[in-house]
Amino acid sequence: MSGAYVFMGNVLEREGRSHDALELQENALYTRQKRFFRHPDNPDVVEAVAISFERVANLRHLLGNPGEALTAAAEAVNLRTSLTKHEPNNPKWKEGLRRATELHKRISSS
Repeated sequence: MSGAYVFMGNVLEREGRSHDALELQENALYTRQKRFFRHPDNPDVVEAVAISFERVANLRHLLGNPGEALTAAAEAVNLRTSLTKHEPNNPKWKEGLRRATELHKRISSS
């Protein structure tokens, strides 16, 4: 179900319907968080939640809500940090952490 929310949210964002896109990305985040609470040690689930937090952070920032955007970006950084700590040599986790950290910095400096 979260995949459908993400797909439609991406479509709406490309159409310039950012408010509607945010609603769908938040639904995806909620769905993924529910799965995370059942499987907190599954790295694919953790990554999916981090990606959702990044999408929500971007949209909240775009819509002029920097406080909530920064909170979502910080959640993504925390999740990606935990992935990197468990597998420090995994290039996928390191790249994800780099991107999440850049997002957090970009939001906090604007």
